[in-house]
Amino acid sequence: MSRYAAIDLGTNSCRLLIAEPDGDGLRVVHERVEVVGLGRGVDEHGHLQAGVVEAVVALLVEFAHACGHHGVQAIAAVGTSALRDAVDREDFLDRVRAAAGFTMEVIDGHEEARLSFLAAALSVGATASDELIAVDFGGGSTEFIHGRGDRIDHAISLDIGSRRMLERFLHGDPPTLAEWREMSRFLEQEVQVVPIPPQTTPLIGIGGTVIHLSRMIHGGDHLAPFDATDLAPITERVRTTPMAQRRSFIGLDPRRADVIVAGCGLVEAVLARFQRPITPTSWGLRHGLFLDRFGG
Repeated sequence: MSRYAAIDLGTNSCRLLIAEPDGDGLRVVHERVEVVGLGRGVDEHGHLQAGVVEAVVALLVEFAHACGHHGVQAIAAVGTSALRDAVDREDFLDRVRAAAGFTMEVIDGHEEARLSFLAAALSVGATASDELIAVDFGGGSTEFIHGRGDRIDHAISLDIGSRRMLERFLHGDPPTLAEWREMSRFLEQEVQVVPIPPQTTPLIGIGGTVIHLSRMIHGGDHLAPFDATDLAPITERVRTTPMAQRRSFIGLDPRRADVIVAGCGLVEAVLARFQRPITPTSWGLRHGLFLDRFGG
């Protein structure tokens, strides 16, 4: 059986998927997710931080070694919002190619949306006639995709990721109420450009933010739908607790203790816009990338 790898390098996280095509889907052989913070400071300064670059390149070398260990025949690797914004991205891409031995492609927001929607649709078993909305909550950007089956009717990418919002608005630890309200007003305004499908259309959430919020709300590792009422007490607790204490919250990866505050505000704005529960999926861009490049 042929094995391939898909790598998704985002603003906050880096994800590796090694899998085998299996009918219309895939069979996972190995997965790894690391919080790397590649986009730290990019929104303000436009450059990747040297120390972060060193760590990310070293991680991608480890990913390449894992691919060799598992007999991977080809690697598809993409970078998203942080690399789209960084003026020094070509230097970074050259370093990755030299050190890890594979080429990383920087994709635009619409391609990111397309791949994420493909993953979301397959993760919930959507048929060609099943309408859904997928929202991919990233560190630098958030994609909103509306379609049926694997056909996209409308997609939009907004620069309102959790790390970007954290660095732009939330400077206190914990953030002040004034900071929180300023961010919330900004997010409320930004999402107004997103069309609202019929109320019966399910809302699917992609990304670490919505996964960890589901775990914090429901407990354990099981992912389940939640709505604005479920989220409200979690948001209040996260918003008013210093980061050192947030690291011990049940259901939250301690490495996400910084960005989860802005993440709460972002998900809150999306739920207010769509007025329906959101269902998290553990599938994401890497799964869509795998299926798009290597079939399934």
